[in-house]
Amino acid sequence: MSPNQYNAWEPEISMAADGQLVLFWADESDKPRHDQKIVQVRSADGVRWGDQRDTVAHSDFFVRPGMPVVRRLPDGSYLMAYEVCNLPEPLCAIYVRTSADGWDFGDPFVLGTGVRTADGKYPRHTPNIDVTASGVVVLVSEMLVNADGSHAVGNGAAVLVNERGGAGAWREVPAPVATPGVNNEGCRNFSPSLLASGDGRSFLEISTDLDSGVCKAYYATGPIT
Repeated sequence: MSPNQYNAWEPEISMAADGQLVLFWADESDKPRHDQKIVQVRSADGVRWGDQRDTVAHSDFFVRPGMPVVRRLPDGSYLMAYEVCNLPEPLCAIYVRTSADGWDFGDPFVLGTGVRTADGKYPRHTPNIDVTASGVVVLVSEMLVNADGSHAVGNGAAVLVNERGGAGAWREVPAPVATPGVNNEGCRNFSPSLLASGDGRSFLEISTDLDSGVCKAYYATGPIT
């Protein structure tokens, strides 16, 4: 079979431990059971795809898991980050889950682990992650909010890092590309990207902002302190 060509968003491809390609995407074709869920298929040759299964889903029709990103950790396991929108609280927060082999990410109806700092801040919308050779996970998102949902001081100007494979509390690091005061707008810091350096001491960030009404991309590097 081939992936559904309609109502499909935000594809992500990775290689599982057995060498097969795994394609994830946000799927809107399973109505009326789910408004959106994350699904996956796999392929040994990149031509024939099969074994479609749900990766992240929710029993509430209106809850929308989406925007999956997968990276392999130095111990050989895999970390997935994704957003979950339309929960009562928090709104479009970022969650993570792990897999030993890059294919089995566990029960899709177990929501995962919410990304939180020690003081309760959490990222919202459009997650992206990378992993250094030493295992430090760097996460960038559109927004950063306090535990009560209000904009954090570092909103649009911070990324989060974690030294435990995504487990436990995360901490803030200044974003190389700062977009202060972002508020879920179409261009400003929407779906930023990052890449950790080979030595794991710094990372490159690419993000977008408005310049006289034109959405432009900006890049810069910063340290992983």
